[in-house]
Amino acid sequence: MKNKIIVIGIIIGLIILSFFGYIIFNLKPGSYINAQEYIINEKEELVIEAIEDFKKENPQYIVPEYLGLNDGRDENLVNDHWYHLYFYNNKSNQIIYAWVRSNLENTNTTFALVAVNEGLTLGNWKDVNKELNEFENKKVKEMFVNQILNPIKKQIRAKR
Repeated sequence: MKNKIIVIGIIIGLIILSFFGYIIFNLKPGSYINAQEYIINEKEELVIEAIEDFKKENPQYIVPEYLGLNDGRDENLVNDHWYHLYFYNNKSNQIIYAWVRSNLENTNTTFALVAVNEGLTLGNWKDVNKELNEFENKKVKEMFVNQILNPIKKQIRAKR
């Protein structure tokens, strides 16, 4: 009887530990916890300017205007820390949601890939590093780096 109580106690303890482990590893504080972040060693203003130039030179990445997805800070927030960005990949028929944000010293900028919307009907968003399967996640990140991030870095180098 005493052994059964010990075994039951151990099982209950493991269940409680598993629950708290889940809470600790899955309920991280902060916004955009699953975003894939890339650091660019330039001020945010220069990065935003390079993104604008990239879109002017590559209009195929501009999201159709009727969707109302405009780049910029949220006007409804007093201090929106993120400059929100949307890119349309017409080859994969996906809308890419990203943001940029400077660090506290404004010496470098984080450029983050946040989510992907399948097609031009909004409401099909999937967070990177969370809701995409491993293959899709890898494919989206590679596309973002090769077709968007690297050309924007090239734009930045040309501005120096």
